[in-house]
Amino acid sequence: MKIQVVKTNNGFLKPAYNSDHELFSKIKPNEIIEIEYKKKRNIKFHRLFFALMNLAFENQEAYTILDVMRKDIIKHAGYFTERTNAITGEITQETNSISFSNMEETEFNKLYSDCKTVISQWLGIDNEIISEEIERFF
Repeated sequence: MKIQVVKTNNGFLKPAYNSDHELFSKIKPNEIIEIEYKKKRNIKFHRLFFALMNLAFENQEAYTILDVMRKDIIKHAGYFTERTNAITGEITQETNSISFSNMEETEFNKLYSDCKTVISQWLGIDNEIISEEIERFF
């Protein structure tokens, strides 16, 4: 059972949405439950990441496909998993998923910052200028 909750000012947890209220009410008073804490991702920040990728794509000539460039930037920033092909023995790097279910907000914030640094170094554009350009169009 997954329920989204918010912490109130007095330190108690309550259902975040009406849809969670029914599930939450099934928890009996004084019942011990285990909670896994995950901070939900901010959709605006997710869009900001793609604005960063679009800005990089528009200011380079090495790639013709945005998704290929995005994956290479993410890998270069260190967000990949090495996999060995059992048949050929070849080692490849697979880009880690940035989906909401696979990466919580704190890790995504670090990914964003690391990717911005990669783009800054690759394109020779100051990190602050990148931030200003994204803010201007986002």
